[in-house]
Amino acid sequence: MDKSTTFTVTVKDSRPTIDSLTLDKTSLTLPVGTTSTAKITTPIPNGNNAVIKVDDMNTAIANVDGSTIYVAGLKEGTTNVTVTLLGKTTTLTVNVVPVVSNLTLSQNTLEVKNDGVLGTLSINSPASLPIGHKPTIVADDPTIAIAQVSGTSIVVAGIKEGTTKVTVTLANASATFVVTVVDINKLKPTPTNDLNSIIYNK
Repeated sequence: MDKSTTFTVTVKDSRPTIDSLTLDKTSLTLPVGTTSTAKITTPIPNGNNAVIKVDDMNTAIANVDGSTIYVAGLKEGTTNVTVTLLGKTTTLTVNVVPVVSNLTLSQNTLEVKNDGVLGTLSINSPASLPIGHKPTIVADDPTIAIAQVSGTSIVVAGIKEGTTKVTVTLANASATFVVTVVDINKLKPTPTNDLNSIIYNK
């Protein structure tokens, strides 16, 4: 008499997997003709490599070596670099900006009062801004002073007494100036010969 039996075979997929794919940054800005890098922060299993694809290779080119993505800017513009690893994808936005050889300001210090009167300065160089690009401006401590830039003109408003550094950035170049805010409530009155008027000085 023939005898038979049954048994169950379970085949496990031994291929490595990852839960997600992340980079150390979501965007990258670099001047035309230069290179920069981004890092894959997700651990890459041994024997596996990430694959990248650049949407517009006229704007930038890229390659990956291990966990490092190398990007070269070719011409002004924006493109996306898609990174794929073990079925997961993520995107790096690449902004290629014009080369600004030098960014200078009309002064490197500015004193204003917290009385609502704006202080002003300007961008001296470049004399004209690259088409399609605007400078950005950031105060280290916006509770002391705030600043805005329009074209090559900069205005600053004092908020409270103190000193803060302000950074102006245009493409790949940056420049800084220091703002000192004087509290008008602490100014000492100095009487003049005209007893009916008072001039306020420090």
